[in-house]
Amino acid sequence: MTKKGLAVLASLLIALSAGLQAQFARTYGGPESDVPASILTTPDGGFIVFGDSTSLPGRAWLMKLAGDGSVQWEKAYAEDPSGTFRSACTTPEGGYLIGGGPNSNIWLIKTNSQGEAEWQRSFVDNAAVLYAVYPSADSGYFVIGSTSAGGSNTDIWVMKISPDGDQVWEKAYGLADTEMGITAAPTADGGCVIAGVATSSSQGRMIVFKIDSLGT
Repeated sequence: MTKKGLAVLASLLIALSAGLQAQFARTYGGPESDVPASILTTPDGGFIVFGDSTSLPGRAWLMKLAGDGSVQWEKAYAEDPSGTFRSACTTPEGGYLIGGGPNSNIWLIKTNSQGEAEWQRSFVDNAAVLYAVYPSADSGYFVIGSTSAGGSNTDIWVMKISPDGDQVWEKAYGLADTEMGITAAPTADGGCVIAGVATSSSQGRMIVFKIDSLGT
């Protein structure tokens, strides 16, 4: 199957209503490749979809859908055309934080509830790769991924940013030969719990660990 065909299949949304077997399935995007990375429900019963687009005049793609799947609005944000945008989360104000970028440039975009960009931040790190973004209890955000800054092996990498997008701290966690942080969830004490993969002697194992608001 072609890349475009895969993108069309990946962009099918199927919604089942509670107690009914009603559903919808639609395709979205333009003539090029449009691939979703994340979908979230919204308080109005709709959905927000985030991904990569080469059809629109940008790279990061944010689309708001009504409960029936109809498009209410969509936005594209341009930065580095070689970037890959992997994660999005809701913000305390009802907007969205989008994360991605090429391996040498962590790119974050914060929007309001209508998808209008409020700020954009780039963090140049030749060794870091972003996999996920999550809100923290203090209205800031955790950025989760991996880094090879310490040598040939990769470590789990976490960066904490403020509500305004400024870096508060960043840390690497090396527990085996190679690790990467894949997903996380905020905790009530202001920290987060991280799940990833640790590989040693070609054996991959799931790893879960918790850090506090200071990364310890």
